[in-house]
Amino acid sequence: MNKITAKRIEGFKMTFSFNSKQMLMSDITTPDHVSEYPDPSEVLSMALASCMLSSISASSMKYNFPADELSLSIEPIVKDTPHELTGFNIVINMKGEYSEKDKQNIERSARTCLVASTLKTEIDKNITFNFTK
Repeated sequence: MNKITAKRIEGFKMTFSFNSKQMLMSDITTPDHVSEYPDPSEVLSMALASCMLSSISASSMKYNFPADELSLSIEPIVKDTPHELTGFNIVINMKGEYSEKDKQNIERSARTCLVASTLKTEIDKNITFNFTK
């Protein structure tokens, strides 16, 4: 794993550098400021989505099922008072022919990826799997 460097730019705007090359910006939307960058809950959502898709892709290589048409949508669930991330609504779409064993491997891979496993059990992960031919 590579080191990530975070730097405050102004207000709530931050930059994150990876390998001194790649950069991601983050900001927070407030009543007085609408951000053009993802907020921390959206950054965490991206990490969870990336982890789930990578885990499913690795499983597809190991168990030889198709993952060419794989997509995911994710929505963080944030409670306003107190301001708290309580969960995620996640929809995973896969197109192809899948046996019941393939579907079990896909679901297990998504639910047990590193980020999903690291999030507290109190964080709801509402996952819907859509398999279409």
